[in-house]
Amino acid sequence: MKLTKTLFFITAAALFTLASCLSSKSVENTKDNFSELKNVMAIHNPEPEGEIELLDNFEDGNYWQAEGFQKENDFSIETEISSLWYTEGSFSGQWTFGERTENGTSSFYCEALLDKNWTDAPYLIVDINNATSSPVLIQVAVESGKENAETFTQEVAIGVGENTNVYFDLLHSLTDKDGNSVPGIYESSQIKKLSFIVKGNSSSGEIFADNIRLARSTSL
Repeated sequence: MKLTKTLFFITAAALFTLASCLSSKSVENTKDNFSELKNVMAIHNPEPEGEIELLDNFEDGNYWQAEGFQKENDFSIETEISSLWYTEGSFSGQWTFGERTENGTSSFYCEALLDKNWTDAPYLIVDINNATSSPVLIQVAVESGKENAETFTQEVAIGVGENTNVYFDLLHSLTDKDGNSVPGIYESSQIKKLSFIVKGNSSSGEIFADNIRLARSTSL
């Protein structure tokens, strides 16, 4: 990774323990506890090893959209390709959002997924540059199956600046759209839509995302 740049799998038990430590603040800093986010530092997790599948590095165009024009109380504005920051290749996704109310979100999604079979995949890994002035919470949402069921991961607290190898757990602590606990992603072999949901920052701004990966297997 170049110094000039500005600023989603280990055996199930072992990696779950690792990710719990690396992203422990995601449990503490929920949407009801935004005030504590100010002390969150940027994430710099080690490079994952094992079978890692690249989902998008933004080198072949922009396949992401902002949800704001379609969803009530969503303040996402636009997505575009950017060369201002990246961790792989020469481009990243630049996602812009407006000022949010307390319960508002900013969602950015892709329906043109390269791989729609996520069966038993334990983690989604991504590099994120939080270009706002405050830490934010980011949650992954997956829409899948014939019924387009939505499954949500735990939120992860993202510090200001460059965050590398941010893990989103796809097997544990998952919920449905009503906040009820679910045992796993519904019909995970038929993934239709992937969303990153930004929370926790009332000001307008942008984040950059790059090197979105699906872990099939990993080792310490």
